[in-house]
Amino acid sequence: MLGTLMFSLVLALDEPTKIDLDESYGQTPEQIVGMGWEKWYDYYIEKAGSETTMSMNFASILYGDSLYIINSGRMKKVESGRRQMISALRRPMFDYKQACVQVGYTRTGGGTLWSLVSSGVRKSAEEVVGNLIDERRAGRISTQGEVRALWQEIQLKVEAEHAEVEATSAITGIKYQELVETIRNSRRTFESDVKLIGRFRSARERGIIFGYYLDGAEVARARDME
Repeated sequence: MLGTLMFSLVLALDEPTKIDLDESYGQTPEQIVGMGWEKWYDYYIEKAGSETTMSMNFASILYGDSLYIINSGRMKKVESGRRQMISALRRPMFDYKQACVQVGYTRTGGGTLWSLVSSGVRKSAEEVVGNLIDERRAGRISTQGEVRALWQEIQLKVEAEHAEVEATSAITGIKYQELVETIRNSRRTFESDVKLIGRFRSARERGIIFGYYLDGAEVARARDME
């Protein structure tokens, strides 16, 4: 199970500059994004021949990478000050949510599901980036207070799960102290990112970005959704 998650993480961490047309069955980033997620997913699975964990992961990764490439081109047309704000937040958003996946993965004892969650992180981050580029104020609204409260809840729960986390560490490859440190780092990352988010003048835009961070914290709290 760990291998599947780590496979997805390794593929998803590099910032993409192009798509391998052999992997995408001849579709360019423009064509992939133009299809929209659902049509692209159906297209890819049909071409792959079956809906396996591997094919689902690749469909998500290729779509997220395509969004990243398209957004990078579109970003050049954004006013300089706003472009700098979006760019400063772009990688931290991605790293934060991948850390959230690691927390959820560890707390639940691993599982194939988590490779699918991990492979979708780029997609979810770049959808927010795309909305910021377009100044399209759509999406879930949250507050920094809600995000902090959820992380505090997660930290308290993890402290009570010490024995369980250690018992499953042979499967997940992550020990209790490593999990605790990941949570601490995630909370520090969020507090650092709050300063970047504060640069956006629109309260609604800030709320939408906080909504993304709350989504990440909910991924980390996955044990409560079993």
